[in-house]
Amino acid sequence: MNTLLNRSSKHDPYQTTLGRGRFFKDFMLLFLPVSFLVMAGTLLLGESRIHAELSMLMADETIFVELGQGRLDQELAVPIGHLMSLIDENPVRRVYQAPNGSDTSSMQEAFFSLMTRNPIYDKVRWIDEQGIEQVRVNNRRGRPIVVPHDELQAKVDRYFFTDTMLLKQGEIYISPLDLNMDDGRIEIPYKPTIRVSSPVFDVAGKPRGILIINIMAKSMLDAFVQSAGPAIDRLMLVNDEGYWLKSPNAEDEWGFMFQRKATLATRYPQVWEAITRQKKGQIRLDDGLWTWSSVLLTPIQDARLSHNIHWKVISHLPMEKLSTVENNVWSAKVASASVILLLFAIGIGRLIQAKSARALAEKEAALARGEAESATRLQEAQACFQMLFEANASGLLVVDAEGKIVMANPAFENLFGYQVSEVINRPVEILLPEKFRSRHARQRKDYLQNPTTRAMGEGRDLYGTRKDGSIFPIEIGLSPYRSDNQLFVVATIVDISERKRIQDALLRMNETLERNVVERTAELQAAKQEAERLASVKGNFLANMSHEIRTPMNAILGLAYLLEKAELGTDELNLVKKIRIAGRSLLGIINDILDFSKIESGRLEIEHAPFRLSDVLDNLATLMSSIEYSNKVELIMGPAPEGIEFLRGDALRLEQILVNLTSNALKFTQQGSVTISVIKLPPKDGRDYLRFSVRDTGMGIPIEKQAEIFNAFSQEDTSTTRRFGGTGLGLSICRYLVQMMGGELGVNSELGIGSEFWLMLPIERVEPQEYVHPSIAFQNVLIADDHPVAREMLAATVRSLGWTPEVVESGEEVVERMIERARNNKLPDIVLLDWCMPGVNGLEAGKRIRQELGDIADAPIIVIATAHDRDALLREPDVAIADAVLHKPITASSLYNAVSDAKQRRQGERSIQHNNTTPSEKRLNGLNLLLVDDSEINRDMARRILEAEGATVYLADEGHAALQWLRLNPDLADVVLMDIQMPLMDGYEATRQIREVLGLTLLPIVALTAGAFKNQQAAALNAGMNGFIAKPFDVEELIAYLQQYVTGPQVTADSKNEPIASAKKDDSQFPMIDIDRGLNNWGDAATYYKYLQKFAESHGYDGDEIAKMMAQGERESALALAHKLKGTAGNLALIQVWKLAEKIESSLLKDGATIDESIQQLQLILNDTLRGIGRLNGKDK
Repeated sequence: MNTLLNRSSKHDPYQTTLGRGRFFKDFMLLFLPVSFLVMAGTLLLGESRIHAELSMLMADETIFVELGQGRLDQELAVPIGHLMSLIDENPVRRVYQAPNGSDTSSMQEAFFSLMTRNPIYDKVRWIDEQGIEQVRVNNRRGRPIVVPHDELQAKVDRYFFTDTMLLKQGEIYISPLDLNMDDGRIEIPYKPTIRVSSPVFDVAGKPRGILIINIMAKSMLDAFVQSAGPAIDRLMLVNDEGYWLKSPNAEDEWGFMFQRKATLATRYPQVWEAITRQKKGQIRLDDGLWTWSSVLLTPIQDARLSHNIHWKVISHLPMEKLSTVENNVWSAKVASASVILLLFAIGIGRLIQAKSARALAEKEAALARGEAESATRLQEAQACFQMLFEANASGLLVVDAEGKIVMANPAFENLFGYQVSEVINRPVEILLPEKFRSRHARQRKDYLQNPTTRAMGEGRDLYGTRKDGSIFPIEIGLSPYRSDNQLFVVATIVDISERKRIQDALLRMNETLERNVVERTAELQAAKQEAERLASVKGNFLANMSHEIRTPMNAILGLAYLLEKAELGTDELNLVKKIRIAGRSLLGIINDILDFSKIESGRLEIEHAPFRLSDVLDNLATLMSSIEYSNKVELIMGPAPEGIEFLRGDALRLEQILVNLTSNALKFTQQGSVTISVIKLPPKDGRDYLRFSVRDTGMGIPIEKQAEIFNAFSQEDTSTTRRFGGTGLGLSICRYLVQMMGGELGVNSELGIGSEFWLMLPIERVEPQEYVHPSIAFQNVLIADDHPVAREMLAATVRSLGWTPEVVESGEEVVERMIERARNNKLPDIVLLDWCMPGVNGLEAGKRIRQELGDIADAPIIVIATAHDRDALLREPDVAIADAVLHKPITASSLYNAVSDAKQRRQGERSIQHNNTTPSEKRLNGLNLLLVDDSEINRDMARRILEAEGATVYLADEGHAALQWLRLNPDLADVVLMDIQMPLMDGYEATRQIREVLGLTLLPIVALTAGAFKNQQAAALNAGMNGFIAKPFDVEELIAYLQQYVTGPQVTADSKNEPIASAKKDDSQFPMIDIDRGLNNWGDAATYYKYLQKFAESHGYDGDEIAKMMAQGERESALALAHKLKGTAGNLALIQVWKLAEKIESSLLKDGATIDESIQQLQLILNDTLRGIGRLNGKDK
């Protein structure tokens, strides 16, 4: 060190006279760096010390608060244990289990003994079940006193008695902590009191009142405060409203007893907000440090505690004490720094002054004194340099010209693991990896030839070797200097391991990203081009496949269904059923694949239109009743939640999801039940949610497979596909649809028990649409069903209609209940009987009710059966006992309609209107008319009507044929009757081409369709049509409309009208057919009956076909079939069929609307109509 610092001793700059400016400059050059280092060190050390002191203070406060909380638990545990022991003591139990008026002395002695041992107990009492004190021992000035019987009081209205009497045996009640009251006034001096009590029972389990201990809580509160040690002057206890139970300021305590408004919550709102959010915590605010913890009473042994205690133990350390800690630390640090700076200033000042004085003296004296002054200066500089050298955070080395280490600082020791003494006079190469040492020795010699201040090894990675042999990356700065003509180099060494690791990671990441970007850009460009090409191909493919695949499949299913209804042998019938089942399965697979393709291509959209939730559930019930599933499975459906009816969303997709989940459940369930339910969930994020659930009793799904079943083309295992079929796309499509609707789809399942598939959807309510409220109201319904879930759901459905259900579990019980109600003259309005019940079935029960009570005029009996059992039920000889047969699943709509029909049948209501208008003239004589319609029946009927009126009718079965005929005969037709909905070319397009291509702009074209809606009328007029006639048309109105185009004379009708009267049938035998109107329309009875038979052959099963189309998602096909059925039925005067078909078509044309319950009735009405046609033609023959 002396060698290093003596470099300035031979050249004294103060040999010359110094001015004041030079003195000040030299002083500041030395003092400022030193003062900066001292102040920076003081700041860092001060902050660190303050942080440590405050952390210890905060930890202490937390401990003090938890000690107080624990002491409260301990204090309350003792009386709870005493109370539990007291209840089980024989002298006590013998008294409260004995009748009132028995000797209570043994209980008094037990109470007396307990009070003697525990002077903090104020009272021990037994209060009987009437609220009267039977035994009470008081603490009177530290001594227990048995209160005489005539001083015992009634406590029936006190909260501790009523709350305790509500508890079960073995439960302990803990009252709030408050001030004791005597005769309705607070006792002075204040006596804080808390009570523990428990109900007692006799041997028969009958309540016998309560045992209660009043505890003087002052000692508990004092122990609570004392337990906090140094925090005794700032510990407080508050209740859940923020009132102080214990406070350093006694005036704040018990404010709730005096209706004061001052609480911790009102005085310190910011603190109280933080306390109510967390059970325990700590917060520092402007007024100091707040620490709190909640009192959580710990159960004692097996005791079950019942209490409303939500105390908070709180400590408030004022800001003054925190500031004192900080001030003390800063005072000490500032004082230390000031002393150091002062010493430095004095030393530097004196040093400069001494040098100035020596410079002014004679040269010889100056030289003599110079050596002494140099020695002093050397020591001071050595101390300064040593301090700076050792305080540096980087590793520092001083190396001489031979490459040997002459100095090192403590940071070097931490960096390399060597002690300084171990490396002094050793070559610097020991700090390098061995493979670099020889090269470094050469490079060191080269550097010493021309030493400069620079970074070592620029552009290269440098590494050091620790004492333990480990190698790490370093960064070295070189700074050469000379002392006593000797060259030294100061090396500053920094460990850059972390920086190197980050740089390497970033470099690798950048290289990877650059490579990936290039590759991905090329791939994406190619993929984009290929995707655009495939999207176009796929879109065209989907459009073609949707039509080309489904059309022949629908034909196969329809033909198979018709064959199944024909008279076939058993083997042939089984083969036809297998064809239909296989075809339906194949169509379902095709639909799934096409839907999935739409999803992948992004073409699937979700509608947002108004709909009724009950319509969706009704359609679901209808569709599920028509599919094949095990006859050992019962399908159960609950009603829509109360008040949830008119919504906005995609009803068709919701129905598709529920159909998929329900059909899956039915497919995988061999016996038991499948239950569909809907509930309303609590609002979340300001939105209402519905939870749909499909629960089955099937095989269940393993936990490890539950997440996979929602993936595309995934099923539980390959055996599932072999056994049940399917593509594995259904659930994937459902999940996608639910996600598009903003909902969630999931499953809960257990092997061997069953599964529950659920979906949670946000809902948007809309204003109720025009809606007719049910006319059947306030009905009392008696329900008999042995299945508990079905019974519960049916009762819920009854309640959803505003009716009152009463349920029984068996046929025997319902017969007994009806007889009992008949005696009391309180018969129900409706009786619902499940057919399949053990013992007495529903039909037998209905028979016994009729036998016992006779004909109940106002109480129709409705028998319920599954879709599998319905046909078997209808073949039962006693089925006529039932006023209606209702098949499961049951919805509110189907139940209401069944009840309405049953009541009408019992009351004998029938109403059919007839139109007896008969034409008397040939009013269209000379009119040439082109009729364009794709329905053969409609064409033939219209031709006969119009020819009977004298018109000449030409026929075309679709738009192309009409264009071809008009191209050949442009001047022949006076008017064109054009159907709107036709295959190949519809009426709109045909009209446009007649106007634009053929140039027949003046030819009258009248739209003729079953769709009499304003939007269709507007579309017809926009296409170039002149008018609009709705089917089924009224003959008189049609003829009156066409008369405007007649130019020739009219003649009287001939004798062709005569057969009408003679051929007329008895209308009362054919309620489904308006024979008068039909004969009026057709004019010839034989032809009319012929086309009725043709209708039976062509449209007899259209109801089932519409249901199937809806189940397969073919809404447009269902709409077309309903439209065609409506027109044909109207022309043939099949009034009931026409009305239902029109209602279905109207519902399907509304955006987002679902087919209402009419679809359930359509096939039934068709069946009745077919029977009427059969009787009509049979009688005619």
